[in-house]
Amino acid sequence: VAYKTFAKCMHQVRLEEEYKSIIKTYLQRMKALPGKGDDKKALIVQWRGAVRRFEHQSPAASDIVFREFAMPSSDELGHLVLEMLTEWNDLAYDELCAQLEDIIQRKTAKKKVSILELGPGGGDAIQKLYQRIAHRVHSVHAFDVSHSAISTLHRKFAAQIENEQVAIEFANIGHGNDDEVIRRTLEQNPNGKYDIIFHLNCFYFWDNLAVCGQTLAQLLTADGCLIGGFRWKYLHRCNPNMFKNRQQWQYMDMLRQTRMFDMDAVNVMDNVGGDDNYQIIVAHKKSGSDLSESDN
Repeated sequence: VAYKTFAKCMHQVRLEEEYKSIIKTYLQRMKALPGKGDDKKALIVQWRGAVRRFEHQSPAASDIVFREFAMPSSDELGHLVLEMLTEWNDLAYDELCAQLEDIIQRKTAKKKVSILELGPGGGDAIQKLYQRIAHRVHSVHAFDVSHSAISTLHRKFAAQIENEQVAIEFANIGHGNDDEVIRRTLEQNPNGKYDIIFHLNCFYFWDNLAVCGQTLAQLLTADGCLIGGFRWKYLHRCNPNMFKNRQQWQYMDMLRQTRMFDMDAVNVMDNVGGDDNYQIIVAHKKSGSDLSESDN
């Protein structure tokens, strides 16, 4: 038994080293290319193909890719994954953030707002977006379940955190009121705190969708809106075991079950973000909705 356990651990170590080597190779090549031209886009496609080949070689390899994409670890591998995702996202987020900025500008026509991002990862989207809309917000918060991501965000936003313009916290919306940060936020803001909540890609990993939907509605102010970004087309090219939630209907059903979002006014925008084909879904909280309505 001890030998089998040792062999399994060594196999895991070899797989992690192989995955590190793949990322390091493509990171070096990416950084050698200036700008955001076709050569860099082609290299991203090659990297994604290499990752798919790696994860398909065994369930253990697939588990490593899933684990590090969902919640990057605090070791070298986790930081490499975040760095590579930054290179990838930098190509896709320009157009995406322009769309988000437009939505937020319409929302902030008469007031400054409070914004929350869920699952910011390396902070690529929130950093680009903050540069565009800093003058329109009075606070930007982010919740993540990866300590590695949080430490990366603290470095990126050190000055803004010190000035209390930005806050980064470890929190899981799937735990609802059992999460200390969320419970404290709701106790201090019983009518909701955030005018806008947005998330990109992290929905694929959420547990307890009913709890997630309810928590989102509780955290939003009375006229708040929820903005979700999804790469559905990319998901269908990936290992089916890599993601918990892979369908648009799952997201819509989560919102509908809360009975606190205006489903008739949900806005769906397709093919945002160039080659990555994001879909953006914007849902507004029902006017006058409250917890008692959702409990009926």
